[in-house]
Amino acid sequence: HRNAGIVDAFASFHGGRMLEPGDAIDVGGSAGGFGVYWDRAVTAPGSFTTAAPLPGLFSVGGAMAATGKALDWLRTSVLHGDVRLDQLIAAATAVRPGADGLVFLPYLAGERSPIWDPEARGAFVGLTLQHDRGHLARAVLEASALAIRHVAAPMLAAGVEVSVMRVAGGPARSTAWNQIKADVTGFPVEVPWIVETAVAGSAILAAVGVGAHPDLPSAIRAMTTIEARLEPDPERRDTYDRTYSAYTEIHPALSPILSAYRNRRREPPELPGPVLAKAGR
Repeated sequence: HRNAGIVDAFASFHGGRMLEPGDAIDVGGSAGGFGVYWDRAVTAPGSFTTAAPLPGLFSVGGAMAATGKALDWLRTSVLHGDVRLDQLIAAATAVRPGADGLVFLPYLAGERSPIWDPEARGAFVGLTLQHDRGHLARAVLEASALAIRHVAAPMLAAGVEVSVMRVAGGPARSTAWNQIKADVTGFPVEVPWIVETAVAGSAILAAVGVGAHPDLPSAIRAMTTIEARLEPDPERRDTYDRTYSAYTEIHPALSPILSAYRNRRREPPELPGPVLAKAGR
């Protein structure tokens, strides 16, 4: 038997039990990405639309650059690895939604969808003496969800509807993180039994290829299951609406400042007067 290959995102779509228009997924991973199936092609700024790997559907999606990697960066590069990941997430959950006014931009490697700016830079905005590592961690977790909401916004404006968002990868193992994603985006979140959805999706493709299942939809239904479902907390909606507004306004405000700063750094330094005078003799 010969099976065609598949990109990791579409493999995750299969492993994430995506079958109907409105089924969406946060693919997790170091970069992060969001995709949703719809029944027609749409134009959504900052995202892309392709034929889905299932008949009659289209995939509308966008990929970020480092939203998943940001928590590892905080733990290893900022906190020097002196706290375990589960401890850091626990510290984050002890902080109120909105991180007491602290907002994080996860643009540690530039950003792809939806702003497509390789010069974008990460930032903690709103730091005070009252903020501690729990606040930093909470802001990072919230930023990963805010980034999904930012990517999804043009799709929703184009008429796409999200009925449920599946989560995948390492972050999907954290119930607290999954709940933050539900609260920030407003999407119900479902957790597959196998969170490594790209691996599961590849197995599904192979099963169809060797004849174990007649087609992809039947293989997806037989080989995937949902372990848990989390609903958005309506009491947190106002807080996260305000946080999202700040999140989307910070990059446009900081970008010209950082651009000017980078340009100044690239200019050759001026030699001091005495050195110029000596060089002229």
